[in-house]
Amino acid sequence: MRTLAAALLLPLFAFGQAEWRFAHPDATLVGTIHPVALLNSPLLASAITSASPNDPSAAAMVAMAKDMLGGIKEIRFSLMDNGSPEPDVVAVIDGQFDEGMLAALGQANAKYRRLDAHTILFGNGPSLEKAAARVAQTTPVLQPRVLVGTELLAAYDMWISGRLPNLPAGLPALPGGLKIDVRGVALGLSFHENVEMELALETASAAAAEALLKTAHDAELSQPQQLRGVLRSFADGNTARFRMNLPQALAMAALRTRSAQPSASAPQPLPPPAKPRRATILIQGLDDGPREIPLH
Repeated sequence: MRTLAAALLLPLFAFGQAEWRFAHPDATLVGTIHPVALLNSPLLASAITSASPNDPSAAAMVAMAKDMLGGIKEIRFSLMDNGSPEPDVVAVIDGQFDEGMLAALGQANAKYRRLDAHTILFGNGPSLEKAAARVAQTTPVLQPRVLVGTELLAAYDMWISGRLPNLPAGLPALPGGLKIDVRGVALGLSFHENVEMELALETASAAAAEALLKTAHDAELSQPQQLRGVLRSFADGNTARFRMNLPQALAMAALRTRSAQPSASAPQPLPPPAKPRRATILIQGLDDGPREIPLH
């Protein structure tokens, strides 16, 4: 029985130790980014090729990002909301490191520590030291609660899961006057041949979840015909769930449509000047009707 229990618990401990030992025990939000997968995405390459005629700087910016991040395989981060505008963040970065990126990290408020030749621990203030101590710990460490149920998200190029900070006041209400109150989020995104997305939004009530679904589908009606129906959704109690698998051809068509639309901030052509009106005197009451006499 003990052997069976150990076999069942081992994957949980392995997931918590090998991948997330550094994370805050009470993390608010966690996530992973795979820069290599994102930067080498065929969809990104097609988008840059399509955008280049109108925005030559787009390709240069991607080339710069590849120079700095092209060797980074994975970034895992843990965020703890401390009630201030600057939450507590620690991250593990795996891969080959560009010297320019390391120099930028060294100039930031946060600091980093090399764990080995291909791994950096990044954080701010006491969090870095505490994370380093957790990494060095040899006894079993339970994974943070926020990681529960995130195993399926690991297949995406980037994902986040946890509790969002308080949203600013003044945001619009949902249909029926319901206020936006998202208690938790789980989001996975991949950009390969297709755009794949999975999103779960935990709300305050089942009614709010249904309202989110209605808002999303009302917004979908404003999209081009070929994009309607791509978003799949359903309510699971007080959680609104969305899935999308958008083929590359449709994604590129949507990008081209948006790039062809004039920007709202672009200067609009001035209307043609009105023709000058000549000054006149209008005489009423004549037998043959009103008469207009021009002034020279």
